[in-house]
Parts: sequence; structure tokens; C-alpha cells
Amino acid sequence: MFRYKPTFGDRVKTLEEKVGCLEALAGKTAVSLGASCAKFDKTEFDFSTALRMLKGGSKMRSLGWSSPNMLVYLRRPLLASEKPYFVMITKRGDHAVWFPAICDLLAEDWVEVSE
Repeated sequence: MFRYKPTFGDRVKTLEEKVGCLEALAGKTAVSLGASCAKFDKTEFDFSTALRMLKGGSKMRSLGWSSPNMLVYLRRPLLASEKPYFVMITKRGDHAVWFPAICDLLAEDWVEVSE
């Protein structure tokens, strides 16, 4: 049996690898899960899905961020005259207004944070 210890930087790179991993995870193929599937998780989303979840009240984070303690959520002000905005909880626990960078918008490793 192939033993593989995944590291933080491992990612599934291509659509074909993702489809292969999903099929292997679902038991639809005889292919065993190899190194390329080690970090693939069915709960990783692209930013468009993450944005819908943020609008629904979820807290999200990108696996590419430097700290697992970092997360972002959508803050909806109480006054109707104010606009909603994103808040990031930094690795030190501070709260800051967050503007997504291009790499955040193109990332496909968004996960929901449950507290």
C-alpha cells in the first residue's frame, strides 16, 4: 500500500486530477488515491461559491493563507444607509477591513470555517 504524508503545499493541479480524485473518493474507479489526491477535499470551493456562502453568513478562509487562524466574514451594518463590507480576523486575532486580492479571487481552495 502506498503511504503518503501530505504537506501544506500539496494541491491538486488540474481538472483531470480533481475528477480522478472525486471518482476515487466516490469509489467509482479502481484507481487508488495517490499523492495527487492527498490534499483534495470535496469541501474546497472557488471564490464565487465562497462569496455566496459569505453572503449567507458563513465564515471562510483560503488554505493558501499563511495562518490557519485567519478568516473572513461579511459584516452587515445595522443602519440601512451603511454598506456591507468584509472583515478579516488576522493571525494575531485583530479585526480589519478586507479587500480580496486577485490571488484570493482566483483561488480554488476556499473552505468554510465552523466555530
